[in-house]
Formats: sequence, structure tokens, C-alpha cells
Amino acid sequence: MLWLWVTLSILLLVILIVMFLHIHIHVQYKRRQENDRFIVELSALFGLFKYSLELPVIQFKGLEGVEFKTGTSTNNVMNQNKKEWDWEVGFHKVMEIVDRAKALLKHTYGMMDWSKDTMKHVKCVQLRWKTKLGVGDAAYTGVSVGIVWGIKSWFIGFLSSRLSMKAFPMLDVEPLYNQTALVLEGEARFRIRTFHAVVAMIHLLRRIIKTKDGLRYWIRTVRHRLSS
Repeated sequence: MLWLWVTLSILLLVILIVMFLHIHIHVQYKRRQENDRFIVELSALFGLFKYSLELPVIQFKGLEGVEFKTGTSTNNVMNQNKKEWDWEVGFHKVMEIVDRAKALLKHTYGMMDWSKDTMKHVKCVQLRWKTKLGVGDAAYTGVSVGIVWGIKSWFIGFLSSRLSMKAFPMLDVEPLYNQTALVLEGEARFRIRTFHAVVAMIHLLRRIIKTKDGLRYWIRTVRHRLSS
């Protein structure tokens, strides 16, 4: 009987330790002329569980949409599997995503309130965003640089109102006079305690169940996403 209590005590201690560890999210984006690199990494338990998503090439096709080529996702939780794919997002695809998002909101009671409450527990521990911009004419380049600074300031203000900023944002906009060029480099690190993430998922499930046909719709949506 004693060994049972010892085992349960150790198991409870391990669960408590895991609950107070952080889940880390690392986002990187680089664009130099036509070359792109977008990486999202999710890790927990000191890197024991890790998932990464990489999009090396993003092609903007005007009104036709955006094409993501040779995307790679890696998951060391599921036997280190690697998946490569191409994905094109056109106008109809965007509208389909918007319709699904609206349907998910409809089938989840207080989804916006849930997202705001969850984001309060997310901490931004690093944010770096550098831009080099040139539009060919020195005067227009100067105006464009001012607009970019305004966009960045608005974004930082919006982000600060949604989550906890634990690091001072490192922002930079460098004008490239008499050149036509665009260079973007961004990196951000976020973290949330496992406890808060688990509680958020429980609250989300409760809100889904509380909505009529909510659980059924979410299951159907997840199945459709996994099969596509």
C-alpha cells in the first residue's frame, strides 16, 4: 500500500512541475526581394516536445491570391515525421476560411472573450522587427518610411493591449534612397505556462459544449482539416 502512495505522490509532483513549466513559441520571418522564409516553432518540456512549421517560399500573385510552396512541418512528438506540401490561397479559399471562422465563432459561446482572457496569460519575451525600404524615388521613400513607422507603432500598441510585453520591442526602419528594394526581418518569442494553456483548453471545451451543436461542428471541422 505504501508503494502506491509513493507512486501517486511522485506522479502528482511531476504533474505539478509540468503544469508550471512554459510552452515556448518562436516565430521568425525574413524577406529579401523575392526570397521568403517563415518559421514557427512550438516547444515544451525543455524541447522534449517540439513542433515546427516552415514556409521557405511565399509567392504573391496579385488578385489571384497567395501561394505557399514547399512548406515543411516537423513534429518530434509523432516519430519525427516531416511533411512537405504546396498550398495556394486564392480569393475563394480566403472566403472559405472566413466563412469557417465565422461558423466557429457561432458555434463557440463567447469565443472573443475566451481569446482575450487567454492572451492575457501570454508573455512576449522578445520582439525584433527590422525593415529596409526603397521605392526608387527619395521623396516617396521618405514618405513610405513614415507610413511603415506608423504601422509598426500601431501594431505594438495593439499587441501590448492583448498580451504581456516582457521585453522592449526592437524596431528599425532603414530607408534605401534611389533604390527599389524591400527587406523584412522579424523575430518574436512568446511563452505561456502549461497550466494556463490547459485551463484555456478546458474553458474552450466548456464554451463549445455550451453552444448548440458546437461540439459536433468542431469535430467535423477538425476531421475535415486533418483529411485535407
